[in-house]
Amino acid sequence: MLHVHTSREQLPAKHRRSARPMWGAALILIAFAACDGCKSMSKQPVAENVVHSRQMSLDALEALQHRRYDDAELLFAKAIETCPVDERARYHYADLLWRRGDHDGAIRQMNEAVRLSAGEPSVVVRLGQMHLARGDTKQARRQAERAVQGDHRNAEAWSLLGDTQRAAGQLDDALASYHRALSLQEVFPHVQVALAEVYRAQHRPQRALATLAALEDRYRADRVPPELLVQEGLALRDLGRHDDAARVLTAAIDRGSKLTETYYALALVQAQSGDFVNAQLSVAAGLELSPQHVPSQRLRDELFQARVPRGNEWR
Repeated sequence: MLHVHTSREQLPAKHRRSARPMWGAALILIAFAACDGCKSMSKQPVAENVVHSRQMSLDALEALQHRRYDDAELLFAKAIETCPVDERARYHYADLLWRRGDHDGAIRQMNEAVRLSAGEPSVVVRLGQMHLARGDTKQARRQAERAVQGDHRNAEAWSLLGDTQRAAGQLDDALASYHRALSLQEVFPHVQVALAEVYRAQHRPQRALATLAALEDRYRADRVPPELLVQEGLALRDLGRHDDAARVLTAAIDRGSKLTETYYALALVQAQSGDFVNAQLSVAAGLELSPQHVPSQRLRDELFQARVPRGNEWR
């Protein structure tokens, strides 16, 4: 909702007296317009319910900051009950439900937020991201296209569109959308990492490394995100630089990327560079996280049968 603030001191003196009744009427209209459909609790004025709803939303956001998730969920629910047309309360409530694992409830609330906001592109994008996270690429694409049509300069909308195109295997279209997003927002880590993944899928590891290097320059050496390091390590592996790949992937794990896939990638490059002992340790660490990871199981068996250099043997 757009709020315009104009002080009486900005008006010419001859208009100040007449401005007061005009603004008074306008404020009454705004209050009732914002509150249309709000449930009246007892006999309180409708506008007061709006105030109560907004205050409960603020209290809910404060509870979120202190990780009091039960309190936050209850407050958002009460805020929406008090004023069902408050799209902001529904937006934040949907995000909270999503984080708590109630994905169906989150999407229902976000759909309402989209409707009440008249298709505000940023709200539409969040709904699309939820659909994409659930694997519903068709609905995600629909929301992405709607958001782009609503605001051609919304970088998040172009990013979402690129994500849906990449999920559908339309890599060239995804590249175009991601580059459009970067033209609107120069530093966009999600898009830059996604671009690197697309370049790798197109067997262009050098372009992937260049894209990641441009992003990495934005961080201090000890603050580079682990997901960026993983992609850099995979690009180095694609280039046959196994020792460099192992070093970078090890750094990614040290920074917090403790995923079975990361351990598997590290074990693979270690084995490819002849470091079978550490490869076995890496694949074992990954299997502790996901014992049913088939590629890791296969690599573990192959490493077990491999002859280790310098007289070492598997035991």
